[in-house]
Amino acid sequence: MKYKQGQSGNPEGRTKGKPNRLTSTLRDMMNNFLSDHYSKFVEDFESLKPVERTKVYTNCLQFVLPKINAINLDTGPEPIGEIKMISVRKKLVDRLTEISKEGGNGEDINNVTNRLNRKDNEN
Repeated sequence: MKYKQGQSGNPEGRTKGKPNRLTSTLRDMMNNFLSDHYSKFVEDFESLKPVERTKVYTNCLQFVLPKINAINLDTGPEPIGEIKMISVRKKLVDRLTEISKEGGNGEDINNVTNRLNRKDNEN
């Protein structure tokens, strides 16, 4: 063995972003294959049904567009806990009851109040 175990001729390792030789070789081979057979691919692509053509097109996009990472759009406060939700529902029921007594649309308010009460009883 030329080097001791765990050591190599390059203690810094491979340069960041530089693919290994096998990856480079395979990439070159695939690039040559696709270049050599491009006109046949286009011919086959055009003969596909629209649904199949769309699938092929979207599958090819992953090789030319950068990967998109999921983003978190939740910029609001922490999620409300179940106990807090019950408290909020109770306040809402109380306020809807007041509105009903003041002459609001009683049927709609009663429907909402009953649904909220059922939800509280389920928990």
